[in-house]
Amino acid sequence: MYAYYGYPVEDPVSVCARIMDGCSKEIQYISLTCRSKAVPDRSDPSLKAWEDAFRELETEAKRFLVSGCHPAALHRLLQRSHDLHTEFNRFVQTQPLLRSMDGFPWQSDPKQMYDHNGKKVDHGRVTVNGVRLHYVTAGSGEPLLLLHGAPKTSFYWYKLIPFLTDRYTVIAPDIRGFGDSGKPPSGYSMNHISEDIAQLMEQLGCNTYYVHGEDWGAAFSYALAVRYPDRVKKLSFSEMLLPGLGLEDWSVLKPENVYSNHWFWHINFFAVPDVPEFLIAGKEREFWGRLMRDECQDPSAISQDLLDEVVRGSAAPGGLRPIFEVYRHDFDNVDFVKKHMQRKLKMPVIAIGGIHFMNGDVHRVAKRVADDVTAESLDCGHCLALERPRALAGLLRSFMR
Repeated sequence: MYAYYGYPVEDPVSVCARIMDGCSKEIQYISLTCRSKAVPDRSDPSLKAWEDAFRELETEAKRFLVSGCHPAALHRLLQRSHDLHTEFNRFVQTQPLLRSMDGFPWQSDPKQMYDHNGKKVDHGRVTVNGVRLHYVTAGSGEPLLLLHGAPKTSFYWYKLIPFLTDRYTVIAPDIRGFGDSGKPPSGYSMNHISEDIAQLMEQLGCNTYYVHGEDWGAAFSYALAVRYPDRVKKLSFSEMLLPGLGLEDWSVLKPENVYSNHWFWHINFFAVPDVPEFLIAGKEREFWGRLMRDECQDPSAISQDLLDEVVRGSAAPGGLRPIFEVYRHDFDNVDFVKKHMQRKLKMPVIAIGGIHFMNGDVHRVAKRVADDVTAESLDCGHCLALERPRALAGLLRSFMR
């Protein structure tokens, strides 16, 4: 019995539908990558030939679906589909920029990031504030620091980086305890992590720089800016509510939270000592995949490569605990915010919210801690850099000049 992705040949309707779906995804992939000025347009002979081949296969599968076919003919169609996808994947692997910008899990190059020229990012390590941090750099121009949230790593920025590196030197560290950075037993408060980052940038020779942070990365960015206002030229505060200024309110079990897009049930769960580690260990892929997709308006934004990196970091020895330690420092972080919010930020701040997640609450919080705030929204959920990388890059490029 022949089979195609789990469908027996004896079920020609399902097989043909699956072939058509695969062709549609490849055609969509070609269309999306052609929208970037950094890759050839669709008139490029090589891309046009691939698109035509998938359309022809899609048409033939549709004809078989409607009129039926002999099992031998269906088998030949299956073999042709397999060969075409295989050859196209090989073609994509010879085009680094296509790999870096596609966002489709079956074609991405795992754990690799590229700049706008298709050059791999550079990796570095430095010991600061008692921890060894891993970071990536790419591009040239004024320094732009990118700070990820939880449970993510520097790989979170893989779609965004190619849209920035023609103008900025992008620096993206793995926060203490995350990804390939060291995982010490303590030091996961906003105050401590912001000091890690300040010392990292100092060692890299960056005296002043732009900062963009999302999720907990935005909280760490705020802490960095309020402690070192002379170093942060402009701040992008995105998709985060600061501790003590609304973050905990969204974790409460009440109808307006449960039936909304943003019930932060995990805040209380993660704060419980030892229990999350015990329950999630061995199920990192299932847990983080569900949590991150639930936070996105477009769940497909969580690619297999992104999830692989999250799992690789959190499933490593000691990898889960640092994620939860960030939440277990909530009371320390509340005290930090209350202490520093009396002295509002003076540098320009752009507050960016996802329309389908935090949105206006991000703007409200930013205006409580900064004087000069520009409020912006993107049509997406929580993961701006994954769901709307081009639009996010446009906002950052316009603001950080």
